[in-house]
Amino acid sequence: MLAYATSLDLPGGLLVNAEGETEPSTYTVRHSGKRLEVVALGLDGSLEDVLNRVAGIAIGARKLRDESTIRIRTAA
Repeated sequence: MLAYATSLDLPGGLLVNAEGETEPSTYTVRHSGKRLEVVALGLDGSLEDVLNRVAGIAIGARKLRDESTIRIRTAA
């Protein structure tokens, strides 16, 4: 994720794991200032449950995209 964010000159990125820690984590990379968000997508439960979790992650991804767009415009 850091390589993509760096090569595309983005302020950060979002990594979605199929399983893992239940709480989302944010890491700020030293010397680059890149912010990496990590979330887990639990695949247990019904299809509807999983799709609802995907929808929640999508909302968070849109917020990150909007923040990135604002930062890029401000820096230009």
